[in-house]
Amino acid sequence: MMVLISLCVGLFLVGLPLLFWLNTLFFLMRAKPASGVTVDYETGLIMSMIFPSRVKPVRSQIVEFQTEDGQKVQFTEKVPEIAIIEWLSIFRTMTAVAKGDGEGVVAATSVPVLYNPANPKKARIKGFYYLHFWPLLLIVFGAAFFVVFFAGAVIFSTAMATQDSNFFMEIFNFFMN
Repeated sequence: MMVLISLCVGLFLVGLPLLFWLNTLFFLMRAKPASGVTVDYETGLIMSMIFPSRVKPVRSQIVEFQTEDGQKVQFTEKVPEIAIIEWLSIFRTMTAVAKGDGEGVVAATSVPVLYNPANPKKARIKGFYYLHFWPLLLIVFGAAFFVVFFAGAVIFSTAMATQDSNFFMEIFNFFMN
């Protein structure tokens, strides 16, 4: 029973992010490239899922691009908050452009964009973080949890089936030394 439960939990922890990643891969198969410009940033507040009483700010960038048929489209993409991702963004080629009327000048940045030609509002910034980072990270963590839970369930089930009390002590001593 415990093996079956760990198998179901593991499949859920790996399967759900895998579905999100497959959705991204299907988007990439249909997507057309374009060059976009970050025209503005907006700041909002989101509630922490772990601590609902905590609210944290989140920044989003508003990107504007032009489709192949000349239609101008704007979409919003969350700005990465992880420091290493910000460090890695140094390697991305960006073109700074001054935009504004003198007051509150916004530095516009050229960004590569991918969009769905059937629905240009469904656009994403082309980059590893924006497209692949979170699903792949969750797949790796889900697979690690699956291996640990499944191995633990198999070991526990084996020990219970053999009713070997020394088996538990050997495992305990193995991890304590």
